[in-house]
Amino acid sequence: MALASRAIGLLALMLVLPARMAEGAAPAQGTSERLAPMLLQLLDEYDRAGEDGVRRMAAARRIELRESARGALLPVILEPSAGISTRQIDAREIEALGGRVDAVSESFVRVLVLPSEARRLAELNGVRVVRTPTLATPVSGFGSIVSESVALTGANVFQESFTGAGVKAAVVDLGFQGLSTVIAAGELPANAITMDFTGTGIESTTPHGVAVAEELMDMAPGVQLYCLKIGDEVDLQNAATYLSQNGIHIANHSVAWVLAGYYDDTGPINDIINSSHDNDGVFWSVAAGNAAQSHWRGPWSDPDQDGRLNFTPTQNTLGLGLSDGTITVFLNWNQYGNSVTNLDLYVLDGTGAVAASSTNPQNGPQDPAEAVSFSYDPARAPYTAEVVWVSGPTTGLDITLFSFDNTFSPAVASSSTMDPADAHGATAMGAIPESSYAQTNPPLEPYSSQGPTTDGRVKPDFCAPDGTSTYTYGTLSSYGTSFAAPIAAGAAALWQQKLGVVAPSEFVSTFVNFARPVGAPIPNSLCGSGELMVSGPTVSCGTAGELIVVLPALLWLRRRRERRALRGSDGTDLARRPQV
Repeated sequence: MALASRAIGLLALMLVLPARMAEGAAPAQGTSERLAPMLLQLLDEYDRAGEDGVRRMAAARRIELRESARGALLPVILEPSAGISTRQIDAREIEALGGRVDAVSESFVRVLVLPSEARRLAELNGVRVVRTPTLATPVSGFGSIVSESVALTGANVFQESFTGAGVKAAVVDLGFQGLSTVIAAGELPANAITMDFTGTGIESTTPHGVAVAEELMDMAPGVQLYCLKIGDEVDLQNAATYLSQNGIHIANHSVAWVLAGYYDDTGPINDIINSSHDNDGVFWSVAAGNAAQSHWRGPWSDPDQDGRLNFTPTQNTLGLGLSDGTITVFLNWNQYGNSVTNLDLYVLDGTGAVAASSTNPQNGPQDPAEAVSFSYDPARAPYTAEVVWVSGPTTGLDITLFSFDNTFSPAVASSSTMDPADAHGATAMGAIPESSYAQTNPPLEPYSSQGPTTDGRVKPDFCAPDGTSTYTYGTLSSYGTSFAAPIAAGAAALWQQKLGVVAPSEFVSTFVNFARPVGAPIPNSLCGSGELMVSGPTVSCGTAGELIVVLPALLWLRRRRERRALRGSDGTDLARRPQV
Protein backbone atom coordinates (compact mmCIF):
# COMPACT_ATOMS: atom_id res chain seq x y z
CA MET A 1 0.00 0.00 0.00
CA ALA A 2 1.30 3.48 -0.80
CA LEU A 3 1.94 5.97 1.99
CA ALA A 4 -1.74 6.81 2.07
CA SER A 5 -4.17 8.45 4.43
CA ARG A 6 -4.74 7.10 7.88
CA ALA A 7 -6.80 7.97 10.96
CA ILE A 8 -5.04 7.75 14.29
CA GLY A 9 -5.47 6.66 17.85
CA LEU A 10 -2.85 7.85 20.36
CA LEU A 11 -0.43 6.99 23.24
CA ALA A 12 3.20 6.04 24.02
CA LEU A 13 2.86 3.08 21.43
CA MET A 14 1.66 5.30 18.55
CA LEU A 15 -1.27 5.49 16.15
CA VAL A 16 -2.74 6.62 12.68
CA LEU A 17 -5.94 7.65 10.06
CA PRO A 18 -7.49 10.05 5.27
CA ALA A 19 -9.77 13.29 1.31
CA ARG A 20 -9.13 15.13 -2.34
CA MET A 21 -8.59 18.10 -4.82
CA ALA A 22 -6.25 19.43 -7.50
CA GLU A 23 -3.61 22.06 -6.88
CA GLY A 24 -4.78 25.55 -7.68
CA ALA A 25 -8.46 24.62 -7.64
CA ALA A 26 -10.89 26.44 -5.40
CA PRO A 27 -11.71 24.59 -2.18
CA ALA A 28 -14.61 22.26 -2.83
CA GLN A 29 -17.74 22.12 -0.77
CA GLY A 30 -17.57 19.90 2.29
CA THR A 31 -13.97 20.77 3.13
CA SER A 32 -14.71 19.81 6.73
CA GLU A 33 -14.70 16.20 5.51
CA ARG A 34 -10.93 16.56 5.16
CA LEU A 35 -10.66 16.78 8.93
CA ALA A 36 -10.08 13.25 10.19
CA PRO A 37 -12.44 12.05 12.93
CA MET A 38 -9.81 11.81 15.66
CA LEU A 39 -8.70 15.37 15.01
CA LEU A 40 -12.33 16.42 15.22
CA GLN A 41 -12.56 14.75 18.63
CA LEU A 42 -9.77 17.04 19.88
CA LEU A 43 -11.32 20.13 18.33
CA ASP A 44 -14.74 19.28 19.75
CA GLU A 45 -13.08 18.93 23.14
CA TYR A 46 -11.59 22.39 22.67
CA ASP A 47 -15.04 23.77 21.89
CA ARG A 48 -16.38 22.09 25.02
CA ALA A 49 -13.60 22.65 27.56
CA GLY A 50 -11.12 25.08 26.01
CA GLU A 51 -7.35 24.70 26.05
CA ASP A 52 -7.39 22.73 29.31
CA GLY A 53 -9.61 20.13 27.69
CA VAL A 54 -7.31 19.81 24.69
CA ARG A 55 -4.30 19.45 26.99
CA ARG A 56 -5.96 16.62 28.89
CA MET A 57 -7.04 14.73 25.77
CA ALA A 58 -3.71 15.27 24.00
CA ALA A 59 -1.79 14.02 27.05
CA ALA A 60 -4.00 10.93 27.26
CA ARG A 61 -3.30 10.21 23.58
CA ARG A 62 0.38 11.10 23.89
CA ILE A 63 0.28 14.00 21.50
CA GLU A 64 2.98 16.47 22.48
CA LEU A 65 1.69 20.03 22.32
CA ARG A 66 4.11 22.89 21.66
CA GLU A 67 4.03 25.99 23.82
CA SER A 68 3.89 29.47 22.29
CA ALA A 69 3.10 33.00 23.38
CA ARG A 70 -0.34 32.56 21.82
CA GLY A 71 -1.06 29.32 23.68
CA ALA A 72 -0.66 25.58 23.15
CA LEU A 73 -0.02 24.59 19.52
CA LEU A 74 -1.44 21.32 18.21
CA PRO A 75 0.66 19.28 15.76
CA VAL A 76 -1.38 18.05 12.79
CA ILE A 77 -0.41 16.04 9.73
CA LEU A 78 -1.29 17.08 6.18
CA GLU A 79 -1.48 14.44 3.46
CA PRO A 80 -1.32 15.83 -0.10
CA SER A 81 -3.88 15.00 -2.75
CA ALA A 82 -2.99 12.45 -5.41
CA GLY A 83 -0.40 13.85 -7.81
CA ILE A 84 0.66 16.61 -5.41
CA SER A 85 4.05 16.53 -3.65
CA THR A 86 4.56 17.84 -0.15
CA ARG A 87 6.85 20.54 -1.57
CA GLN A 88 3.91 21.94 -3.55
CA ILE A 89 1.84 22.65 -0.46
CA ASP A 90 2.10 26.41 0.07
CA ALA A 91 3.52 27.37 3.47
CA ARG A 92 2.23 30.93 2.99
CA GLU A 93 -1.30 29.64 2.56
CA ILE A 94 -0.89 27.61 5.74
CA GLU A 95 0.28 30.73 7.60
CA ALA A 96 -2.66 32.72 6.27
CA LEU A 97 -4.96 30.11 7.80
CA GLY A 98 -3.22 30.33 11.19
CA GLY A 99 -0.76 27.44 10.96
CA ARG A 100 3.01 27.09 10.72
CA VAL A 101 4.96 24.41 8.86
CA ASP A 102 7.09 22.54 11.41
CA ALA A 103 8.51 19.67 9.33
CA VAL A 104 8.20 18.18 5.85
CA SER A 105 8.98 14.66 4.65
CA GLU A 106 8.48 12.94 1.31
CA SER A 107 4.86 12.04 2.08
CA PHE A 108 3.71 14.28 4.94
CA VAL A 109 3.71 17.84 6.27
CA ARG A 110 3.56 18.56 10.00
CA VAL A 111 1.87 21.85 10.90
CA LEU A 112 1.58 23.55 14.30
CA VAL A 113 -1.69 25.36 14.85
CA LEU A 114 -3.85 26.72 17.65
CA PRO A 115 -6.84 24.43 18.27
CA SER A 116 -9.11 27.41 17.67
CA GLU A 117 -7.78 27.74 14.10
CA ALA A 118 -7.17 24.11 13.16
CA ARG A 119 -10.48 23.64 11.33
CA ARG A 120 -9.44 26.28 8.79
CA LEU A 121 -6.68 24.00 7.50
CA ALA A 122 -9.38 22.00 5.70
CA GLU A 123 -9.53 24.89 3.22
CA LEU A 124 -5.98 24.27 1.98
CA ASN A 125 -5.44 23.58 -1.71
CA GLY A 126 -3.79 20.29 -2.62
CA VAL A 127 -4.53 18.60 0.73
CA ARG A 128 -6.81 15.61 0.98
CA VAL A 129 -6.73 15.01 4.75
CA VAL A 130 -5.78 16.85 7.93
CA ARG A 131 -5.30 14.57 10.92
CA THR A 132 -3.54 13.96 14.20
CA PRO A 133 -0.10 12.29 14.14
CA THR A 134 0.14 8.54 14.20
CA LEU A 135 0.93 7.66 17.76
CA ALA A 136 3.76 5.45 18.91
CA THR A 137 4.84 3.96 22.21
CA PRO A 138 8.13 2.57 23.52
CA VAL A 139 7.81 -1.14 23.76
CA SER A 140 9.16 -0.51 27.32
CA GLY A 141 28.62 -3.85 27.11
CA PHE A 142 29.76 -0.63 26.56
CA GLY A 143 31.19 0.67 29.84
CA SER A 144 31.26 -1.07 33.22
CA ILE A 145 27.61 -2.22 33.16
CA VAL A 146 27.34 -4.88 30.47
CA SER A 147 24.02 -6.40 29.49
CA GLU A 148 23.62 -10.09 30.26
CA SER A 149 22.58 -10.52 26.63
CA VAL A 150 26.20 -10.25 25.50
CA ALA A 151 27.17 -13.59 27.05
CA LEU A 152 23.79 -15.22 26.61
CA THR A 153 23.95 -14.79 22.83
CA GLY A 154 27.64 -15.63 22.49
CA ALA A 155 28.55 -12.09 21.49
CA ASN A 156 31.33 -12.05 24.09
CA VAL A 157 33.16 -14.76 22.15
CA PHE A 158 32.59 -13.00 18.84
CA GLN A 159 33.87 -9.73 20.32
CA GLU A 160 37.31 -11.28 20.67
CA SER A 161 37.65 -10.67 16.92
CA PHE A 162 34.90 -8.23 15.99
CA THR A 163 33.41 -5.30 17.91
CA GLY A 164 31.49 -3.52 15.15
CA ALA A 165 34.37 -1.15 14.46
CA GLY A 166 33.81 0.89 11.32
CA VAL A 167 30.07 0.13 11.34
CA LYS A 168 27.34 2.77 11.72
CA ALA A 169 24.22 1.87 13.70
CA ALA A 170 21.24 4.05 14.61
CA VAL A 171 18.72 3.94 17.41
CA VAL A 172 15.50 5.53 16.11
CA ASP A 173 13.43 6.24 19.20
CA LEU A 174 10.97 8.58 20.92
CA GLY A 175 13.47 10.23 23.26
CA PHE A 176 16.95 10.20 24.76
CA GLN A 177 16.41 11.82 28.14
CA GLY A 178 19.57 11.58 30.23
CA LEU A 179 21.86 10.89 27.27
CA SER A 180 24.59 13.28 28.41
CA THR A 181 24.57 11.76 31.91
CA VAL A 182 24.97 8.24 30.56
CA ILE A 183 27.78 9.37 28.26
CA ALA A 184 29.51 11.04 31.22
CA ALA A 185 29.18 7.78 33.16
CA GLY A 186 31.03 5.99 30.36
CA GLU A 187 28.11 3.78 29.35
CA LEU A 188 27.70 5.33 25.90
CA PRO A 189 30.43 6.77 23.67
CA ALA A 190 31.26 10.45 23.71
CA ASN A 191 31.30 10.49 19.90
CA ALA A 192 27.62 9.49 19.63
CA ILE A 193 25.92 11.53 16.90
CA THR A 194 22.45 12.89 17.65
CA MET A 195 19.67 14.20 15.45
CA ASP A 196 16.33 15.53 16.71
CA PHE A 197 13.66 15.43 14.00
CA THR A 198 10.89 16.53 16.40
CA GLY A 199 12.17 19.99 17.31
CA THR A 200 11.48 19.28 21.00
CA GLY A 201 15.05 18.52 22.12
CA ILE A 202 17.02 15.28 21.97
CA GLU A 203 17.09 14.87 25.77
CA SER A 204 13.36 15.07 26.39
CA THR A 205 10.20 12.97 26.34
CA THR A 206 11.62 9.64 27.60
CA PRO A 207 14.93 7.93 28.56
CA HIS A 208 13.83 4.86 26.59
CA GLY A 209 16.15 5.43 23.63
CA VAL A 210 19.18 5.76 25.91
CA ALA A 211 18.60 2.36 27.52
CA VAL A 212 18.05 0.81 24.08
CA ALA A 213 21.33 2.35 22.88
CA GLU A 214 23.13 0.88 25.91
CA GLU A 215 22.02 -2.62 24.91
CA LEU A 216 23.19 -2.12 21.33
CA MET A 217 26.57 -0.73 22.39
CA ASP A 218 27.14 -3.61 24.81
CA MET A 219 26.64 -6.02 21.92
CA ALA A 220 28.85 -4.05 19.51
CA PRO A 221 31.08 -1.67 21.51
CA GLY A 222 33.01 -0.52 18.46
CA VAL A 223 30.15 0.90 16.38
CA GLN A 224 29.57 4.54 15.53
CA LEU A 225 26.31 5.25 17.35
CA TYR A 226 23.58 7.52 16.00
CA CYS A 227 20.67 8.58 18.22
CA LEU A 228 17.74 9.78 16.08
CA LYS A 229 14.70 11.19 17.88
CA ILE A 230 11.31 10.89 16.19
CA GLY A 231 7.74 11.53 17.26
CA ASP A 232 5.47 10.79 14.31
CA GLU A 233 5.48 9.52 10.72
CA VAL A 234 6.99 12.76 9.37
CA ASP A 235 10.00 12.26 11.63
CA LEU A 236 10.23 8.53 10.94
CA GLN A 237 10.32 9.12 7.19
CA ASN A 238 12.93 11.85 7.59
CA ALA A 239 14.98 9.53 9.80
CA ALA A 240 14.86 6.84 7.10
CA THR A 241 16.08 9.42 4.57
CA TYR A 242 18.89 10.37 6.97
CA LEU A 243 19.98 6.72 7.19
CA SER A 244 20.19 6.54 3.41
CA GLN A 245 22.07 9.81 3.05
CA ASN A 246 24.62 8.90 5.73
CA GLY A 247 25.37 5.32 4.76
CA ILE A 248 23.80 3.78 7.86
CA HIS A 249 22.71 0.20 7.18
CA ILE A 250 21.63 -0.93 10.67
CA ALA A 251 18.77 0.66 12.59
CA ASN A 252 16.89 -0.23 15.75
CA HIS A 253 13.28 0.86 16.33
CA SER A 254 11.87 -0.30 19.67
CA VAL A 255 8.56 1.46 19.10
CA ALA A 256 5.07 0.14 18.31
CA TRP A 257 2.40 2.01 16.34
CA VAL A 258 -1.33 1.27 16.22
CA LEU A 259 -4.20 2.07 13.84
CA ALA A 260 -1.86 2.86 10.92
CA GLY A 261 -3.12 -0.22 9.10
CA TYR A 262 -4.44 -3.66 9.85
CA TYR A 263 -1.10 -5.19 10.90
CA ASP A 264 -0.67 -6.85 7.51
CA ASP A 265 2.47 -5.23 6.01
CA THR A 266 0.52 -2.17 4.80
CA GLY A 267 0.04 1.39 5.99
CA PRO A 268 2.33 4.43 6.22
CA ILE A 269 4.59 3.19 9.04
CA ASN A 270 5.24 -0.15 7.36
CA ASP A 271 5.71 1.58 4.01
CA ILE A 272 8.53 3.69 5.47
CA ILE A 273 10.31 0.69 6.98
CA ASN A 274 9.81 -1.48 3.90
CA SER A 275 11.07 1.21 1.52
CA SER A 276 14.17 1.77 3.64
CA HIS A 277 14.81 -1.98 3.76
CA ASP A 278 14.03 -2.77 0.11
CA ASN A 279 15.56 0.30 -1.56
CA ASP A 280 18.32 1.43 0.82
CA GLY A 281 19.41 -1.93 2.22
CA VAL A 282 18.81 -1.03 5.86
CA PHE A 283 18.50 -3.84 8.39
CA TRP A 284 15.70 -2.76 10.76
CA SER A 285 15.53 -4.56 14.09
CA VAL A 286 12.21 -3.77 15.78
CA ALA A 287 10.38 -4.73 18.95
CA ALA A 288 7.61 -7.28 18.44
CA GLY A 289 5.52 -5.46 21.04
CA ASN A 290 4.40 -6.01 24.62
CA ALA A 291 0.73 -6.57 23.85
CA ALA A 292 0.08 -10.31 24.29
CA GLN A 293 -2.04 -9.56 27.38
CA SER A 294 -3.61 -6.35 26.08
CA HIS A 295 -4.91 -7.49 22.70
CA TRP A 296 -8.05 -9.09 21.34
CA ARG A 297 -8.72 -10.23 17.78
CA GLY A 298 -11.59 -12.14 16.24
CA PRO A 299 -14.38 -12.15 13.66
CA TRP A 300 -17.62 -10.26 14.16
CA SER A 301 -19.89 -12.45 16.28
CA ASP A 302 -23.30 -11.50 17.65
CA PRO A 303 -25.19 -14.70 18.46
CA ASP A 304 -27.74 -12.89 20.63
CA GLN A 305 -28.30 -10.27 17.89
CA ASP A 306 -28.14 -7.31 20.24
CA GLY A 307 -25.81 -5.33 17.96
CA ARG A 308 -22.80 -5.81 20.23
CA LEU A 309 -19.66 -7.81 19.48
CA ASN A 310 -19.30 -11.03 21.47
CA PHE A 311 -15.76 -11.52 22.82
CA THR A 312 -16.71 -15.05 23.89
CA PRO A 313 -19.84 -17.05 23.05
CA THR A 314 -21.50 -15.65 26.19
CA GLN A 315 -19.65 -12.36 26.83
CA ASN A 316 -20.14 -9.12 24.87
CA THR A 317 -17.97 -6.96 27.11
CA LEU A 318 -14.17 -6.87 27.30
CA GLY A 319 -12.78 -6.54 30.81
CA LEU A 320 -10.19 -3.80 31.32
CA GLY A 321 -7.55 -4.47 33.97
CA LEU A 322 -6.52 -2.23 36.84
CA SER A 323 -4.60 0.96 36.11
CA ASP A 324 -3.15 3.82 38.12
CA GLY A 325 -3.65 6.46 35.43
CA THR A 326 -5.12 6.97 31.99
CA ILE A 327 -6.40 4.06 29.93
CA THR A 328 -6.54 4.23 26.15
CA VAL A 329 -8.25 1.54 24.08
CA PHE A 330 -7.91 1.25 20.30
CA LEU A 331 -10.25 -0.50 17.88
CA ASN A 332 -9.81 -1.13 14.16
CA TRP A 333 -10.95 -3.63 11.57
CA ASN A 334 -10.06 -4.99 8.14
CA GLN A 335 -11.62 -2.37 5.86
CA TYR A 336 -8.75 0.06 5.21
CA GLY A 337 -9.35 1.88 1.95
CA ASN A 338 -13.11 1.28 1.99
CA SER A 339 -14.69 1.28 5.44
CA VAL A 340 -18.24 0.26 4.59
CA THR A 341 -19.04 -0.94 8.12
CA ASN A 342 -19.56 1.59 10.90
CA LEU A 343 -18.63 0.46 14.42
CA ASP A 344 -18.47 2.46 17.66
CA LEU A 345 -16.43 1.90 20.81
CA TYR A 346 -17.70 2.45 24.36
CA VAL A 347 -16.19 2.05 27.83
CA LEU A 348 -18.63 1.42 30.68
CA ASP A 349 -17.98 1.73 34.39
CA GLY A 350 -19.12 -0.72 37.07
CA THR A 351 -22.64 0.74 37.12
CA GLY A 352 -23.03 0.47 33.35
CA ALA A 353 -22.66 4.22 32.81
CA VAL A 354 -20.64 5.35 29.78
CA ALA A 355 -17.16 6.46 30.89
CA ALA A 356 -15.82 7.14 27.38
CA SER A 357 -16.89 6.67 23.80
CA SER A 358 -15.65 6.99 20.21
CA THR A 359 -18.32 7.25 17.52
CA ASN A 360 -16.46 8.32 14.39
CA PRO A 361 -18.34 7.80 11.12
CA GLN A 362 -17.20 5.12 8.70
CA ASN A 363 -18.90 5.26 5.31
CA GLY A 364 -16.09 4.85 2.79
CA PRO A 365 -13.17 7.28 2.94
CA GLN A 366 -12.60 7.24 6.71
CA ASP A 367 -10.26 4.76 8.33
CA PRO A 368 -11.93 1.86 10.15
CA ALA A 369 -10.69 2.94 13.58
CA GLU A 370 -11.89 4.21 16.95
CA ALA A 371 -9.99 5.20 20.11
CA VAL A 372 -11.05 6.17 23.62
CA SER A 373 -9.09 7.44 26.60
CA PHE A 374 -10.23 8.05 30.16
CA SER A 375 -8.87 8.45 33.68
CA TYR A 376 -9.15 5.25 35.69
CA ASP A 377 -11.17 5.78 38.89
CA PRO A 378 -11.08 2.77 41.26
CA ALA A 379 -14.41 3.88 42.72
CA ARG A 380 -16.06 3.36 39.31
CA ALA A 381 -14.33 0.06 38.53
CA PRO A 382 -14.57 -2.48 37.06
CA TYR A 383 -14.48 -1.01 33.56
CA THR A 384 -15.45 -2.87 30.41
CA ALA A 385 -15.30 -2.10 26.69
CA GLU A 386 -18.06 -2.70 24.14
CA VAL A 387 -18.00 -2.66 20.34
CA VAL A 388 -21.36 -1.65 18.90
CA TRP A 389 -22.52 -2.16 15.31
CA VAL A 390 -24.04 0.95 13.70
CA SER A 391 -24.40 0.05 10.03
CA GLY A 392 -22.93 -1.93 7.15
CA PRO A 393 -22.13 -5.57 6.41
CA THR A 394 -20.49 -7.83 9.00
CA THR A 395 -19.64 -10.78 6.74
CA GLY A 396 -15.87 -11.28 6.72
CA LEU A 397 -15.35 -8.54 9.32
CA ASP A 398 -12.15 -9.07 11.34
CA ILE A 399 -11.74 -6.94 14.46
CA THR A 400 -8.75 -5.98 16.65
CA LEU A 401 -8.47 -4.12 19.96
CA PHE A 402 -5.28 -2.99 21.70
CA SER A 403 -4.42 -1.04 24.82
CA PHE A 404 -1.11 0.45 25.95
CA ASP A 405 -1.97 0.77 29.62
CA ASN A 406 -3.76 -2.30 30.93
CA THR A 407 -4.67 -5.91 30.28
CA PHE A 408 -7.80 -7.36 28.67
CA SER A 409 -10.06 -10.15 29.86
CA PRO A 410 -10.27 -12.17 27.76
CA ALA A 411 -7.02 -11.44 25.95
CA VAL A 412 -5.87 -13.03 22.69
CA ALA A 413 -2.08 -13.35 22.46
CA SER A 414 -1.97 -14.52 18.84
CA SER A 415 -1.59 -11.81 16.16
CA SER A 416 -0.67 -9.21 18.81
CA THR A 417 2.27 -7.69 16.92
CA MET A 418 1.81 -4.04 15.93
CA ASP A 419 3.39 -1.91 13.23
CA PRO A 420 6.14 -2.12 12.11
CA ALA A 421 6.77 -5.58 13.57
CA ASP A 422 4.43 -6.99 10.91
CA ALA A 423 6.40 -5.35 8.07
CA HIS A 424 8.37 -7.62 5.76
CA GLY A 425 11.25 -5.15 5.97
CA ALA A 426 11.52 -5.46 9.75
CA THR A 427 13.20 -8.16 11.81
CA ALA A 428 10.80 -8.42 14.74
CA MET A 429 12.16 -9.51 18.10
CA GLY A 430 10.21 -11.20 20.87
CA ALA A 431 11.47 -11.42 24.46
CA ILE A 432 12.57 -14.30 26.70
CA PRO A 433 13.55 -13.63 30.35
CA GLU A 434 17.32 -13.50 30.72
CA SER A 435 17.06 -15.92 33.65
CA SER A 436 15.53 -18.56 31.34
CA TYR A 437 17.48 -17.94 28.15
CA ALA A 438 19.96 -20.79 28.76
CA GLN A 439 17.18 -23.33 29.22
CA THR A 440 15.87 -25.69 26.57
CA ASN A 441 12.60 -24.37 25.15
CA PRO A 442 12.44 -21.40 27.53
CA PRO A 443 9.13 -19.56 28.07
CA LEU A 444 8.42 -16.24 26.40
CA GLU A 445 7.74 -13.21 28.51
CA PRO A 446 3.96 -13.33 29.07
CA TYR A 447 3.57 -9.91 27.45
CA SER A 448 5.76 -10.61 24.41
CA SER A 449 3.62 -10.09 21.29
CA GLN A 450 3.02 -13.10 19.10
CA GLY A 451 2.16 -13.74 15.47
CA PRO A 452 1.00 -14.56 12.97
CA THR A 453 0.32 -11.28 11.22
CA THR A 454 -3.28 -10.67 10.21
CA ASP A 455 -2.37 -11.77 6.67
CA GLY A 456 -0.91 -15.04 7.96
CA ARG A 457 2.88 -14.52 7.96
CA VAL A 458 5.15 -15.75 10.76
CA LYS A 459 6.24 -13.08 13.22
CA PRO A 460 8.24 -12.43 15.34
CA ASP A 461 11.41 -13.48 13.55
CA PHE A 462 13.56 -14.31 16.61
CA CYS A 463 13.64 -13.83 20.36
CA ALA A 464 16.35 -12.30 22.55
CA PRO A 465 16.72 -11.71 26.29
CA ASP A 466 15.06 -8.97 28.29
CA GLY A 467 15.17 -8.15 31.99
CA THR A 468 18.82 -7.25 31.50
CA SER A 469 21.00 -4.54 33.03
CA THR A 470 21.51 -0.95 31.89
CA TYR A 471 22.74 2.20 33.59
CA THR A 472 19.43 3.89 32.72
CA TYR A 473 17.02 1.34 34.22
CA GLY A 474 19.30 -0.51 36.64
CA THR A 475 20.35 -4.10 37.28
CA LEU A 476 18.18 -6.76 35.63
CA SER A 477 15.46 -4.17 35.05
CA SER A 478 15.25 -3.51 31.30
CA TYR A 479 12.02 -5.37 30.58
CA GLY A 480 10.13 -5.54 27.31
CA THR A 481 10.72 -6.43 23.70
CA SER A 482 12.28 -2.96 23.39
CA PHE A 483 15.44 -4.45 24.85
CA ALA A 484 15.39 -7.61 22.78
CA ALA A 485 15.45 -5.64 19.52
CA PRO A 486 18.84 -3.90 20.01
CA ILE A 487 20.44 -7.28 20.66
CA ALA A 488 19.74 -8.17 17.03
CA ALA A 489 20.91 -4.74 15.83
CA GLY A 490 24.17 -5.15 17.75
CA ALA A 491 24.63 -8.68 16.41
CA ALA A 492 24.15 -7.38 12.87
CA ALA A 493 26.83 -4.73 13.50
CA LEU A 494 29.31 -7.43 14.56
CA TRP A 495 28.59 -9.41 11.44
CA GLN A 496 28.78 -6.33 9.22
CA GLN A 497 32.34 -5.73 10.39
CA LYS A 498 33.14 -9.32 9.43
CA LEU A 499 31.22 -9.48 6.13
CA GLY A 500 31.12 -5.85 5.01
CA VAL A 501 27.93 -4.16 3.85
CA VAL A 502 25.52 -6.90 2.79
CA ALA A 503 21.80 -7.13 2.10
CA PRO A 504 19.62 -7.28 5.24
CA SER A 505 18.59 -10.80 4.26
CA GLU A 506 22.19 -11.93 4.78
CA PHE A 507 21.99 -11.00 8.46
CA VAL A 508 18.68 -12.82 8.80
CA SER A 509 20.07 -15.94 7.11
CA THR A 510 23.07 -15.88 9.44
CA PHE A 511 20.85 -15.57 12.49
CA VAL A 512 18.65 -18.43 11.26
CA ASN A 513 21.72 -20.65 10.94
CA PHE A 514 22.80 -20.04 14.54
CA ALA A 515 19.38 -19.70 16.21
CA ARG A 516 18.43 -22.17 18.94
CA PRO A 517 14.92 -23.52 18.31
CA VAL A 518 12.12 -22.59 20.69
CA GLY A 519 8.89 -24.50 20.23
CA ALA A 520 7.80 -26.35 17.10
CA PRO A 521 7.56 -26.25 14.18
CA ILE A 522 10.36 -23.88 13.22
CA PRO A 523 9.70 -21.11 12.44
CA ASN A 524 6.66 -20.46 14.62
CA SER A 525 4.60 -17.50 15.73
CA LEU A 526 5.96 -17.47 19.27
CA CYS A 527 9.68 -17.07 18.66
CA GLY A 528 10.18 -17.29 14.91
CA SER A 529 13.37 -19.17 14.13
CA GLY A 530 14.29 -19.30 17.82
CA GLU A 531 16.68 -17.66 20.25
CA LEU A 532 19.13 -15.24 18.68
CA MET A 533 22.73 -16.45 18.90
CA VAL A 534 25.57 -14.43 17.40
CA SER A 535 27.69 -17.50 16.75
CA GLY A 536 27.68 -21.24 17.24
CA PRO A 537 28.96 -23.36 20.12
CA THR A 538 32.56 -23.08 21.37
CA VAL A 539 34.57 -26.24 20.75
CA SER A 540 37.59 -27.08 22.94
CA CYS A 541 39.65 -30.12 24.02
CA GLY A 542 39.08 -31.79 27.39
CA THR A 543 41.74 -33.30 29.64
CA ALA A 544 41.56 -36.65 27.86
CA GLY A 545 41.63 -35.06 24.44
CA GLU A 546 37.88 -35.43 23.90
CA LEU A 547 35.96 -32.62 22.23
CA ILE A 548 33.81 -30.52 24.54
CA VAL A 549 31.03 -28.38 23.08
CA VAL A 550 30.05 -25.43 25.27
CA LEU A 551 27.00 -23.39 24.39
CA PRO A 552 27.63 -19.69 25.13
CA ALA A 553 24.43 -19.41 27.18
CA LEU A 554 25.37 -22.38 29.37
CA LEU A 555 28.82 -20.91 29.93
CA TRP A 556 27.14 -17.65 30.93
CA LEU A 557 24.84 -19.50 33.36
CA ARG A 558 27.83 -21.04 35.15
CA ARG A 559 29.60 -17.69 35.38
CA ARG A 560 26.39 -16.01 36.59
CA ARG A 561 26.12 -18.50 39.46
CA GLU A 562 29.76 -17.91 40.34
CA ARG A 563 29.29 -14.15 40.19
CA ARG A 564 26.34 -14.26 42.59
CA ALA A 565 28.77 -15.41 45.30
CA LEU A 566 30.94 -12.32 44.78
CA ARG A 567 29.20 -9.90 47.11
CA GLY A 568 30.61 -7.45 49.61
CA SER A 569 29.56 -7.19 53.22
CA ASP A 570 27.01 -4.55 52.18
CA GLY A 571 25.42 -6.97 49.69
CA THR A 572 26.90 -5.16 46.69
CA ASP A 573 27.59 -7.33 43.66
CA LEU A 574 31.36 -7.02 43.42
CA ALA A 575 31.32 -8.35 39.87
CA ARG A 576 29.38 -5.23 38.82
CA ARG A 577 31.69 -2.67 40.39
CA PRO A 578 33.63 -0.64 37.82
CA GLN A 579 37.18 -1.84 37.32
CA VAL A 580 39.87 0.65 38.35
